[in-house]
Amino acid sequence: MEMPIEMMSMPDEKPRSADIREEADRVGTETVTTPAGTFACEHYRMKDKSADFWVAEKVSPYGLVKMTTQDGTVTLTRLISNAQTKIKGTPRKFDPREMMRQQPE
Repeated sequence: MEMPIEMMSMPDEKPRSADIREEADRVGTETVTTPAGTFACEHYRMKDKSADFWVAEKVSPYGLVKMTTQDGTVTLTRLISNAQTKIKGTPRKFDPREMMRQQPE
């Protein structure tokens, strides 16, 4: 099944978009070197200054190359370019009502 990224939020949190650009300001274009290589990135800073993100189009599916917050840093360490999908057919959209129907009474 295909689940929307917003479902990853904690129950008491406001759902967040998967696209950080809605809550961030563009700082500029920068070159970032990581163990996975060197990437031309767009640098974004959260409007509340809580985090910085460097994203590159070459990195899929989310583009994240590096992220820094007050709690630490996340850095891309490897790109996998030859992965083969194991999905057969078209994924169905996630429907939480379907889970409720499957629970025993």
